[in-house]
Amino acid sequence: MKNALWSSNVRLYGLSILLALCLFLIDLPLAAQDCFNCRRGDVSAGQPYTGTINTSDCTLGNGRRYEIVRYVKPAGGMVTITTSSSCDTFMELMSSGCGGMNSNTNCGAWNALGINPQNSCLTGNLPAGTYYFCIFERSGANSCAQYTLAVDEGEAPP
Repeated sequence: MKNALWSSNVRLYGLSILLALCLFLIDLPLAAQDCFNCRRGDVSAGQPYTGTINTSDCTLGNGRRYEIVRYVKPAGGMVTITTSSSCDTFMELMSSGCGGMNSNTNCGAWNALGINPQNSCLTGNLPAGTYYFCIFERSGANSCAQYTLAVDEGEAPP
């Protein structure tokens, strides 16, 4: 009888620890980009955003720093988004809920857009809405400094 009671208490204690651990894990932040706490500014057509990736920015799981820039598209239509920097940038386009939609590291249309081939560009038809861009350096952790993110809401380059 004593062993059965002891065994029951051990199981109850174990289940309590398991429940506490599960509740703790639910509250942990996701390892993905944080569109709200890591947002550094806004970009719009004709109003580029210039940022600096440094140690005060958020960190990806691989140690690279990143910045989030918000873009509010007032009407649906074509859009071209570019980065310009002396370093190799990576850009991810995310929805209003911070879900990844598209990304680019080396711009194929760099010559037509007049940017460094290691910079990023995305072109496509987007509906009106709020979007986020995650910008980080591709070449190595904390190797990038200043970049400019620009949006053109005109026709796509040739």
